[in-house]
Amino acid sequence: MVESKIGLDKNKEFVAFLLDDHSRLTLKEVDFQEHQFTAQILPGDIYTAIDYLGTHRTPAILMIDISNCTLPLSDMGRLAQLCEPGVEVIVVSTANDVAVFRGLLKLGVQDYLVKPINTPLIAKTLAASKYINVQEDTNTQFSKYGHLLTFIGARGGVGVTTLAANFGGMFAHELSKRVCIMDLDLQAGMLAQLFKQTANPGLVELLSSPDKVDSNLINRLLIHVDGRLSLACGQNLNFDPNQLDPLAIKKTISMISENYHYTVVDCPRHTSTAVTNMLLKSSQAIFIVMDPTIYSIRYTSILLQKINENNIKNQSVYIILNRVGEYVNGALEPDTIEKVINNQIAAKIGYDNKAFLVAANQGQLVTNITHHIKDDLKSFMSNFTGTTTSKKNVKTSFLKKWLHK
Repeated sequence: MVESKIGLDKNKEFVAFLLDDHSRLTLKEVDFQEHQFTAQILPGDIYTAIDYLGTHRTPAILMIDISNCTLPLSDMGRLAQLCEPGVEVIVVSTANDVAVFRGLLKLGVQDYLVKPINTPLIAKTLAASKYINVQEDTNTQFSKYGHLLTFIGARGGVGVTTLAANFGGMFAHELSKRVCIMDLDLQAGMLAQLFKQTANPGLVELLSSPDKVDSNLINRLLIHVDGRLSLACGQNLNFDPNQLDPLAIKKTISMISENYHYTVVDCPRHTSTAVTNMLLKSSQAIFIVMDPTIYSIRYTSILLQKINENNIKNQSVYIILNRVGEYVNGALEPDTIEKVINNQIAAKIGYDNKAFLVAANQGQLVTNITHHIKDDLKSFMSNFTGTTTSKKNVKTSFLKKWLHK
């Protein structure tokens, strides 16, 4: 199967993985065209679905067979990490297990069907779909929206754009997630150049006018680097950062998040207070990028105070100490920084002057040039997603928090 359109429009596609012939034949009797759905009914189970989603976009509705699962809730957790936002999942099983049924509903599964299934039962389940009858969203594991990650610098020149770009690229290509990176420096932002792309001037007007925010327009303005990574970046040398409208940005991010696992925002220091506050309050994870200087410590403390005042449930904050090793003398030690800001440093990213210069001049990600920086980023990415846990990291990973909400 050819991967479906990479933009914002999610095809109305139904894909089922079922172990037995009877279930597959029953589904083939359903009139999916009545609701403008295309349907694929394939032999297999949840493990087949996990392999499938490694190379294909998530359909609107996914039906999976868990009859042979020993740990169904754990396997569903693996599936959820691969599914794009907006998917509806229907589970089929031979077991009439109330505990599993309740657990799956808490995860956000739409329905749990016990075999043998029949056509009226399938029709009733489809009739409850949000793609047919719009229903109120629930904050579940299989959720409507992806997650907003905001990168903000403790001072200018600490490498926020570089880290946002490299993290976004690695999430897309190392973890096979759909990622959109947004550059809010609409005057002199360098995000597009790092991916050898040209910024789209139309984004400047869109993010200044809430009434113009529209999913079709956003889709035309996004720069699709490949099937998993897109950019939202514009450029206008005469642009005044105060023209950015918080509501326009929030609406745009909301629409992007319906089709991407992560929206990564590069928030420059000169962004207006209103926009910065909106991002700090809306983000599931905030990355404060600093270097080992007293200037960074001061503003990092201010940002942490503002974030703590918001007191957002399940919001994670990560301090990234960048450019470690740049200063031969005078750099503050990580332990000293942690004591002053009263917060733990989540990641230390080494400095490689040659690699960063080559990346800037050639317009590419620094992780494509040096394994040293890439290893630092991969180590933090593993901790962030919960793949591994560092000895010093006492925080629950962002992804683990999300999976257990």
